[in-house]
Amino acid sequence: MKYARDEAVRYMGARKGDHDAQMLADMAYLQLRNEVRAKSCWQLFECSVDAAGVTLTAGKMRFTSRQLGQHLQGCGQIAVMAATLGSGADSALRRLALTNVAQAAAAQAVCAALIERYCDEVQREIAQAVPGLYLKPRFSPGYGDWQLEDQQKILQLLNCEKKIGLTLTDGYMLTPVKSVTAVIGLSVDAAACHTNKCRECTNSGCEFRKE
Repeated sequence: MKYARDEAVRYMGARKGDHDAQMLADMAYLQLRNEVRAKSCWQLFECSVDAAGVTLTAGKMRFTSRQLGQHLQGCGQIAVMAATLGSGADSALRRLALTNVAQAAAAQAVCAALIERYCDEVQREIAQAVPGLYLKPRFSPGYGDWQLEDQQKILQLLNCEKKIGLTLTDGYMLTPVKSVTAVIGLSVDAAACHTNKCRECTNSGCEFRKE
């Protein structure tokens, strides 16, 4: 998993080329790199998509979300994935929060960039497993109208606690914190499967938006 300095700087809210932000990000990465233990799991499922969401045809599990249903139109299969940077990253973030506030903020940004980069790697792995199909951008619980509660269904579906040590709090937040769950639509239509995640997002005013 490659360190993406420019992405970390962007998550810090700084401009590309900001030397001070780059230095902070680099220092944070040096303190994090030996703590990160990235792990993932994923599985392919046949599905039925409608205007109100998607149903996994094998186990009859349902994800209810109008925006997810719209996003997955034309998909007969989905990949359900989970990824984490591991508990070591969380511990490092807590230590930094007690000693250096600026460094802790930079470390949060570095971790955000790392988990996104790692999810991209997992998505490429999925793409290699489904030759002839095209992948839609990741769509996660908490995006749009897809409720965070459905993260529990994903963790159960993939047996995440046993496989990668990923659990959920009573408030439906992932533990370790630097983790992601997502659904990826698989389609025979290349035109429907661009990979610009910001183009899919309805929050056009997001400070982290990329064109």
